[in-house]
Amino acid sequence: MAQRTAPASQVPIVNIEALDTIDDGTFRITDQLTNDTKASGSEARGRGPDSNEDQTRSSGSIISESCYSIRSTRSYIRPYYRSRRVAKSEIEKPWIGERQNGEFEMTTNDRENVFLDNGKLVIKPTLQDPTLINTDYALLNLTADGTCTSDMWYSCWAATNATNHTIINPIKSGRINTKSSASIRYGRVEVVAKMPVGDWLWPAIWLLPVDNVYGPWPASGEIDMAESRGNNYTYKYGGNDEVSSSLHWGPTKSLDQTWRDTNTQKSMHSTYSAKFHTYGLEWSKKYLYTYVDSRIRHVIYTKYTKHQWVRGQFPQLSEGKLITDPWDTNRFNTPFDTPFYLIVNLAVGGTNGYFSDPDSNKPWVNNAVNASAYFWAAKDSWYPTWVEGKAQLEVESVKMWQECD
Repeated sequence: MAQRTAPASQVPIVNIEALDTIDDGTFRITDQLTNDTKASGSEARGRGPDSNEDQTRSSGSIISESCYSIRSTRSYIRPYYRSRRVAKSEIEKPWIGERQNGEFEMTTNDRENVFLDNGKLVIKPTLQDPTLINTDYALLNLTADGTCTSDMWYSCWAATNATNHTIINPIKSGRINTKSSASIRYGRVEVVAKMPVGDWLWPAIWLLPVDNVYGPWPASGEIDMAESRGNNYTYKYGGNDEVSSSLHWGPTKSLDQTWRDTNTQKSMHSTYSAKFHTYGLEWSKKYLYTYVDSRIRHVIYTKYTKHQWVRGQFPQLSEGKLITDPWDTNRFNTPFDTPFYLIVNLAVGGTNGYFSDPDSNKPWVNNAVNASAYFWAAKDSWYPTWVEGKAQLEVESVKMWQECD
């Protein structure tokens, strides 16, 4: 999601299960050690993610991590972190939205937008309070009440202004991330999820660097494991019958090279909203690929055989500025050589081009300052497609394996 912004492996030994929200507004997370682990037998260590014997994981497992070796079948089990309690405010970031993508939702920590249902994490979009949309000069200021967690000031406030026809974000939704709890540099990530149904919904499973080592986005990289649209198969640019993966990298926003590392995967006689699928990432020093359901069903595959600066063929000048190489390392895979953390979110609409203008019957145009107002005015056309129980992103499990050093 554009930022606004292997061989033998081991089954995760520590299953960390989100039990439920509790009275003080937190998730309680506990280690669930498998019987095989408690016995510390070698049989458990011989099971890989593709083994039919991997039946010990709870269906409600939200985060699991271990260490594995790319080169060896030996077991390198290293629990990544232990039991903890995570405040909802740490994993569900309240902010107005990312202006670069121009999305129409704001993220909240409300239980109607992010909650657990039968052991599954659910991110569900809901309509904004109509009073905020219909009242001229209504102001939503998350800085004043201390709830905004974005480091970008413009993501902490919004206003309705009848003069220029702008409105406060008409949709509320959710977003979680593992920045404060889990990150990896090389390894594997698998997310079992069911995509939503509903026009202009934009689910995303992606990763960002923990630190912008090589500069602001996209110089430090972005990995989009899986993105989709809630529209049906008739949507010209791909609906919920299609998922895409991409990498973002470049010295400046205007020189983002995502077009070199973007591809789509069509569903087989169905949609990605009909059932749960496994969305995976395999990442090493020499290659990076994403897949759906099987590691041989690639979406993108990038092999690092030359320096990214050379691969990008960047100009010396762009927008009147001298362009220099931000990746002054001896590694071909830079900037994808630092720790990244996982993000799961459900956006709505946007003006960055993910929902393109031509021939899409879209109720807004991407270059309009008041695009969200046009979107809201067409509510009677898109809201009926948000069927209760289907217009939501459901996550059954997230597993992360850290490659051994």
